[in-house]
Amino acid sequence: MILFEYIQNFIDRLEERRFYQYLAITSSTIVVLIISMLIYYYKSVHSLQRQIETINEQRELIRRLVNKYEQVKKQREAVDITLTEGKGFKLGGYFNSLLSSLNLIDRRASRDEHAHTDPTSSYREIILKTKLAGLNMKELCELLNEVAQNPQVYTKELEITQSKKMPKTIDVTLAIATLEPKVVSSISTE
Repeated sequence: MILFEYIQNFIDRLEERRFYQYLAITSSTIVVLIISMLIYYYKSVHSLQRQIETINEQRELIRRLVNKYEQVKKQREAVDITLTEGKGFKLGGYFNSLLSSLNLIDRRASRDEHAHTDPTSSYREIILKTKLAGLNMKELCELLNEVAQNPQVYTKELEITQSKKMPKTIDVTLAIATLEPKVVSSISTE
């Protein structure tokens, strides 16, 4: 109460010009304080919004990684089941019988089979690369369809060129592959 009386007496004793100077200084100070508080508030809000966006992006990335991990886990389980069911599967023998059933055995120009081992994987990839000459598109499609029907085999590489020896036919370089557990140490050729 004494403070308010002191302020009131101080204001009453001021000249009018001096009063307006003090009023302007006080008003300016209050405006600067309010503007400073608003700037601080909006900077804080903007910073928090950026943090929320970053967290949401990271959360989305983690969600995608978890989904991908689940897919890989399911694929690994499916591969394990397929490998367990198909023990003794020989890629070379399978491909020979496939070519025989499609009457394409005489079209094979060359064949190369090798294994590829990834140190981080528990599987070995057996790759059979073969060249077939003088095919038509129907025969190629039937061959690729039959390969796709077998869950143990997948197409790794396909190169199609127009045959230089026989008109209206194509030459195909086809690489198919299968997986086998690393514990198996020999490459099967039949």
